[in-house]
Amino acid sequence: MLQRLNENKDLIIVAIASFFIGFGVASLFTGDTNKDSSKDSAMNPTLAPLPFNKESAGKGTETNVAAGMMPSSGTDMVVVENQRAGASVLVQKADFSEARWVVVRETNDDGAAGNILGAGWFPGGVHENMLVPLLRDMVGGERYKAELFSDSNGDKQFDHKTDEPVKDAAGNMISVSFNTIASADGE
Repeated sequence: MLQRLNENKDLIIVAIASFFIGFGVASLFTGDTNKDSSKDSAMNPTLAPLPFNKESAGKGTETNVAAGMMPSSGTDMVVVENQRAGASVLVQKADFSEARWVVVRETNDDGAAGNILGAGWFPGGVHENMLVPLLRDMVGGERYKAELFSDSNGDKQFDHKTDEPVKDAAGNMISVSFNTIASADGE
């Protein structure tokens, strides 16, 4: 057995080297396999049909919170980090006391909220890595806002005229600003 293994030693070395070379070449063509796939999926999502509805908007994974760790009544927060421009917004984390809309808006030059680009409906609770689809792509190098709105009439259809912004105890709208990063091709 050892003699046969010794005779095929060169063949085994070539096979192992070929495997690693092939793996290396494949990773060049497919990209970094260690990338966060949730961020990649945020770049090319399917847009929600109009009007926004719970079946097509706000797809994400809900985090099961352990007993005793449920948010207290009145807890509403949203975390959105800077991200590449695209057709959806990745919300890293959100905590809602009840069902909420995450509304993405442009930010005007004076910092005020501008046009609404999209909205995603989410039930109350803690959520992570949620996608909010947009009707129009964000532009790289711009500033945007993610704001919380209540589903005022409970119809799960976003309407900026009837659904009201969610405010904190001081009466300020709950929102977070973020910037888009231009992609390598300048978009």
